[in-house]
Amino acid sequence: MLRGLQIQIPLTSVCTLKCVTCIRGTNLKYLPLYQSVGDFKRIIDRLADLEKPVRNIDLTCIIGETSQDKDLLEKLEILEHAGHILSYDFVTNLVPHKNVDIVDIITSSKYKKMAPIFVSVYGTDKKTYVEYTKTNEQTWQVFNRNLERLLDKTFSKSTRKLNLYFRYDNYSEKANDRVFSKINILSQMGKLNVDDSTAKSNYDWAGRHPDIKYLAPIPHQTGICLHAVEQNCIWPNGDVSQCGMIDYNKEMIKGNIFEDSLDLFFKNKMHKLCEGCREYEMAME
Repeated sequence: MLRGLQIQIPLTSVCTLKCVTCIRGTNLKYLPLYQSVGDFKRIIDRLADLEKPVRNIDLTCIIGETSQDKDLLEKLEILEHAGHILSYDFVTNLVPHKNVDIVDIITSSKYKKMAPIFVSVYGTDKKTYVEYTKTNEQTWQVFNRNLERLLDKTFSKSTRKLNLYFRYDNYSEKANDRVFSKINILSQMGKLNVDDSTAKSNYDWAGRHPDIKYLAPIPHQTGICLHAVEQNCIWPNGDVSQCGMIDYNKEMIKGNIFEDSLDLFFKNKMHKLCEGCREYEMAME
């Protein structure tokens, strides 16, 4: 039995970072993409017709940055007022659209349904950050300033736990830095989790990412596959894919949520493309 329905809804393909482990350089049929407020609300309203509430909406943009969506606030309000949506979350790199204050969003008590948020740290100093993200000092300053603000607000006011993903340097190597001293304190307080297990690497999802750097084998995990079996992905045009991690060329489309019966979706068996993925045991219903 599934543990509860999760659905991924990528909002945009816009991202100011050009990380060496990102798949954006490959030929992706879904680029560019943008989820309008109207279509987002149509999708959320459509999900109300499901027999059970949706346990979680994942707004992570696998080929973009969630906080680069200029309409993010409106979409969060839609989720907050949707009784059939129990929670939502996303991964962010803290380099947002100019109209989005991502730190205020993450630390605000206004968003009752927001689950702990995941923050990607692509370098623990200016040199490594710019090298890894292929950006510049200005982008580094935006990230570093937002990270410090986020840590300070989490310490002083926020009750929402943080999760930090260290994508480049190992966390332990920089533990004495001022920022990382704050991280240590928050971790000891139970307000923050740190994960550097995939530092300077990226998973080769089912062999679909042959061109990116630092590929790493996917560690085997037991249980239901988070993506292909348990979590469908709804693209901005309404296409429902069985997996948002590898189906960038529309090979796992099950139908369109605006046009087809909901009976077609969210009841997955292992797809043939899953055979190359070793992350999970493919649990069947």
